[in-house]
Amino acid sequence: MKFFSAIMQWSYFGILNFFLSIGVLQAIKKIHDPDNNIREHVEDCLADNGLNISILGIDKIEDLNEKSFENLKDIAKDIRNCFVACVYKKKGIITPEGTLAEPVFRADPNKKFTTTFDDAINACRGEKNFCRLGGCLYGVYF
Repeated sequence: MKFFSAIMQWSYFGILNFFLSIGVLQAIKKIHDPDNNIREHVEDCLADNGLNISILGIDKIEDLNEKSFENLKDIAKDIRNCFVACVYKKKGIITPEGTLAEPVFRADPNKKFTTTFDDAINACRGEKNFCRLGGCLYGVYF
């Protein structure tokens, strides 16, 4: 009987720990993915810049993904740069003062740079024009 009781107690705590760990993992994901409003940011920046969602190669905001931003390579630089700067500002990558925030998140490790990532970021850090800063960061991350 003690064996059965021990198994039931272990099962109870195991199940409890399982559900608690799922909750903790979800909280950690939200902390490490602080931008749960990317679609809202993109919609706001499209409107702020007088742009249509089609520049992202999608028909509706629900279809937004990282590849959507790669489609911006096909539009005029000045339009792309200001739109991207707006999104990065809303995400907190660019501060309200228009400078690069700290810490800077790393680019995809598979991306090939003509210099180092740090050199590329430092070049962006020196950019004082809001839209050109957005364009510089776009070049680093996409």
